[in-house]
Amino acid sequence: MDSAAVVRAAAARSLRVADLAAYHATEDHADHGLVLGYGNLADNGLHEAVRRLREAIGTSR
Repeated sequence: MDSAAVVRAAAARSLRVADLAAYHATEDHADHGLVLGYGNLADNGLHEAVRRLREAIGTSR
């Protein structure tokens, strides 16, 4: 999976996710994965965020 493509596809769906690699000083130590923040979402908003992320991943393959 191209995590940069997923980040862009998620943004197109008004969903902000971050590539974990952005949190490491060097790429060779970077973990693979995405960060989906949910601190400002109501309980029912998390389900919608996950649905949008699933959609973004599906279109990025």
